[in-house]
Amino acid sequence: MVWPKGKTQAKDLIGMTFNRLTVIERSERKSGGKAWWRCQCECGGTAVVTSWDLKSGHTKSCGCHNASNRRQKALSHGYNRTPTYYTWSNMLARCSNPKASRYEQYGGRGIAVCDRWLSFENFLNDMGERPEGLSLDRIDPDGGYSKENCRWASTSQQSNNRRNNVFVDYEGKRYTIKQLSDLLDVPYERLRYALRRYPDSWLKFVRAAAAMAEGGEQ
Repeated sequence: MVWPKGKTQAKDLIGMTFNRLTVIERSERKSGGKAWWRCQCECGGTAVVTSWDLKSGHTKSCGCHNASNRRQKALSHGYNRTPTYYTWSNMLARCSNPKASRYEQYGGRGIAVCDRWLSFENFLNDMGERPEGLSLDRIDPDGGYSKENCRWASTSQQSNNRRNNVFVDYEGKRYTIKQLSDLLDVPYERLRYALRRYPDSWLKFVRAAAAMAEGGEQ
């Protein structure tokens, strides 16, 4: 086998299996002169691992093995069928499992779970049990999952905290269309239509709609 220029020759591990990982090719990754290998995991995922990590058993999977252990630990607490556990489990999946349905919106764009919350017990201690009618929300939509950036929030609160929300300045304050709709008691679709169709007369329309709403209450 001819090794790429600049690489030191290492024992060819292609085709060999270590725990859940099967080596499929030599990786171009470089770090400290170590040999790195791209591996296929039994779960379908991939990982790039050094020869030492493979042979020593330090790395056994693409990460699914550790996730499985974390889930098993959570089960020992008796929370495996609770909304709190489902929230934690789904959070991990969408941030770390490329096969998860919403991975591209989370892990695929760099949203990660803090190390502390890889433990269900820590997540539970930090957030408490999930209140009825609420779900986990990131305060900064572009930030990761951590105690400092998360809260239990209602559907309405979360809809006002989306990264693709359109904000409108009105009477010296900034609102989402939904917030302004609630404030002025004007139908959401009417306000959204006006913003798209008449951007230059948006404030005029809002004030007229507000006056109409106030007039209807008299």
